[in-house]
This record gives sequence, C-alpha cells and structure tokens, in this order.
Amino acid sequence: MQERAKTVFKIIILLLIFFIMLGVTIYVLEKSEIIHIKERFYSVMVKIPYISKYFKAPVKMTAEVLKDELLSWENSLKIKEDDLRKREEKIKADEEELLKKKVELKSREDNLKSQEEALRSRKERYESMEARLKEQVEYYSAMKPEDAAELLSRIDQLLVIDIFRRMNKDIVVTILTKMDKQTASDILRKMSLERPDIENE
Repeated sequence: MQERAKTVFKIIILLLIFFIMLGVTIYVLEKSEIIHIKERFYSVMVKIPYISKYFKAPVKMTAEVLKDELLSWENSLKIKEDDLRKREEKIKADEEELLKKKVELKSREDNLKSQEEALRSRKERYESMEARLKEQVEYYSAMKPEDAAELLSRIDQLLVIDIFRRMNKDIVVTILTKMDKQTASDILRKMSLERPDIENE
C-alpha cells in the first residue's frame, strides 16, 4: 500500500514538473514570437458553443492598429488643447474687461472726488461770504440811517442789494429814504428785477 502511494506521489511530482516546464517553454516561445499560443488557443475557444461568449480573440497590435490608436490619441489631445486655449482666451478677455471696468471706476471715483472738492470749495466760499454779509448787515443796522445811507451809496449796488436782502425790511426802507433819490431808485429797480420783494431777516 505504501509502495503504491509512493508511486502515485512520484507520478504527481513528475506531472507537476512537466507542466511547469511546459508552461515555461510556452512563455519563452510566446515572448520570442516563435509561436503564438494565445492566438491559437483563443481561435479554438471562440468556436466552441456556450464557451465562445466568455472568450474574445486578442487584437493583434499591427502597425496600422498602432497608427490608428496614435491618431485617435493625437485628436483627443488636440481637442483638449483647443478647449484649454479657448478657456485661456476667455480668462484673458474677462481680465481685460475687468481691468477696463476698474479704470472706468477709478475715473468716475476721481471725477466724483473732484466734484466733491469743488462743491466743498463753493460751500466754504458761500459760508465765508454769508458770514461777511452777516457782519455787514449787523454793522449797517446798528448805524444811524443817515450814516448807513451815505456809506452804502459809495459801494457796489449789487453788494448793497445782498445786504438789504438780509436786513430787516423796516431798516431797509428807512435807509433808502435817506439815500439820494436816483441811487435809491436804481437799487429798488435792480432788486425788483432779481426778486419782486425784499426778504425780512
């Protein structure tokens, strides 16, 4: 019984060695392209019913197949490059548009600042003029009508009108009656052209 078991074991070992050697031999021959075992194996298996659907014959990588694959890869790469170029152009156009808007915004901001400065300057001049006129109104209002009439008759009539517009109406009437009739008439005429009535303080 033991002898029989030893014999079976030896046979198994020999078969195993045989198949290993066969596999190595086939691998070497396949790599050296002396024989094409895979192609023959697949060509046989695809002809067997029910089994053929699980096997697909390998595609032989001929020069033409490689050329087609390379051409397909180049076309795909070209499409990606075109898409990338279009994206870069769009980004560049967006950046230029953004820069243009930034310049326009800066120009508007500078213009607004200039207008603000001009308005502030005009306001300061107006406030300064109003302060001086207020002082003059107080100065002439506190004087005797005869003295005020004499002094006001010597200065520019437009300035006199500005003073009268800020002065109490009764005081204005009193000063006008003390002025030369022609001077008083000229002042009243000019005041009526600019404004029909005299404002009270």
